[in-house]
Amino acid sequence: MPSPSATPEPGTAIIGSWEVAVRPDGFGRAFVNLSTFVPGGGVINSVGGHTGHGTWAWTDGSSYAITIALSDLDEEGQETARSTVTATLTLAPDGTSFEGPYVNVVTDGSGTETDRFAGIARGTRIAVAPMP
Repeated sequence: MPSPSATPEPGTAIIGSWEVAVRPDGFGRAFVNLSTFVPGGGVINSVGGHTGHGTWAWTDGSSYAITIALSDLDEEGQETARSTVTATLTLAPDGTSFEGPYVNVVTDGSGTETDRFAGIARGTRIAVAPMP
């Protein structure tokens, strides 16, 4: 993977792993999740013991559209709730951060919407650290 300072192929600069601070509107503090964007448009997200899967697409310039789904399962493995997060993220010129609005739609096991909230996501690229 090229360093963020290298010139990536158009539309691929988001590829890599990110620490993402998510701040829902009206909440006092952000919570952190981890996201990895892989070549070909896949994204894997971890937050609060849940793993989400989704897709990303380059829209133009430094902007990307993102959709991630996370499920809650009962003890029998049946889905009891699903969060579907959509976002539009804009990558900073140096490639080390992004920011953008998101919407999270929560549905129950039958697909009925039970909650919806929006906010801002701010990501910082996880860089390779030297061995201590």
